[in-house]
Amino acid sequence: MADLVDDKGMFRLFFIYSFLLITFAALGQEVLGRKIYYTRDLKSQITFRESMGVRFFGANGSMAENVIKEVSQIDGKINFSFDGRNPVVILCQLYDGKHDFAFLDNGDQVPVCGYKDKSFFISWDLFESKV
Repeated sequence: MADLVDDKGMFRLFFIYSFLLITFAALGQEVLGRKIYYTRDLKSQITFRESMGVRFFGANGSMAENVIKEVSQIDGKINFSFDGRNPVVILCQLYDGKHDFAFLDNGDQVPVCGYKDKSFFISWDLFESKV
């Protein structure tokens, strides 16, 4: 057991990422059927569309939709190394996005990956489909 823990913290990383995936899978279920807003004051409601199984906000041809289409064309899974940061932040940055949050009607945060044209997608949707 000591070898697993000492081997560059792989055991610890496995535990942390397992916990994150379980937690955010539950969040993904909570998001379904709830109203989502731009700001914490819950005044600007967002209506999502879906592309390739990823919920996004933006016009046809938006930067977020283009990233979703580009990623969906990759055969198999995306390989990238975990370095202790939130994996959806890493994936968002790989595609030149800015990690941010939208808000549920109960005040909880939903991680999103945003772009300059004000389009964005729910980060964990893309992560779960390709990692």
